[in-house]
Amino acid sequence: MSILNRYIGREFLNIFLLSISTFVVIYLIVDVLENINDFIRQGVPFSTTIEFFMFKIPLIMLQVAPVSTLLSSIVTLGILSKNSEIIAIMTSGVSIHRIIAPVIGISMLVSIGSLLGNESVLPYTNQRIKYIKSTGLEKKNPGGSFKQNRILYRSNSSIYNIN
Repeated sequence: MSILNRYIGREFLNIFLLSISTFVVIYLIVDVLENINDFIRQGVPFSTTIEFFMFKIPLIMLQVAPVSTLLSSIVTLGILSKNSEIIAIMTSGVSIHRIIAPVIGISMLVSIGSLLGNESVLPYTNQRIKYIKSTGLEKKNPGGSFKQNRILYRSNSSIYNIN
């Protein structure tokens, strides 16, 4: 990995982490302000309320990751252009494709991470959010749980359980 790739990648990651954390904090503040009255009115313990919002953070991060990636790539390349670094790099014989390669590579990693997070982390956190919402806010009794690896098939005369 060349010095140029590390430099552009580091600049991109700094802006990406700043933007995603800013979006998550703003989203959480708005969400807390919208839902806090319901938690207070129902008498939900403070620890359960904190747990509810902590389980929402992965959902929020995966929702704002594409916007943060786009914003970070535009800002990174804009700052490089503003400081005439792109012109200096191109005059030394480096193509524009080589300049944006670290940005595209990190964006692809963010995309793959989002896919993995949507498939592995979000089902659990959404289940916990739904459980806290139903037992804490709506005061319902906890029902049965759904297992992802269990398939039930109903025919005319019987029910089959496939593991």
